[in-house]
Amino acid sequence: MKKLNLTLAIIGFILSILSMYILPILMNDLYSGIVGFVGLAMIMLSLYLMNKEKR
Repeated sequence: MKKLNLTLAIIGFILSILSMYILPILMNDLYSGIVGFVGLAMIMLSLYLMNKEKR
């Protein structure tokens, strides 16, 4: 489970960085924003699963 949480957090972080700097050059800002929110949601899900795992 720890490996899944770490993978989710890393992919979410990469997606949010891409949506801020690289994706607006390549695609529409709306789609870039959606990708950024998906990345943030993945980070939040990872944090939620980590907290749930601690209990």
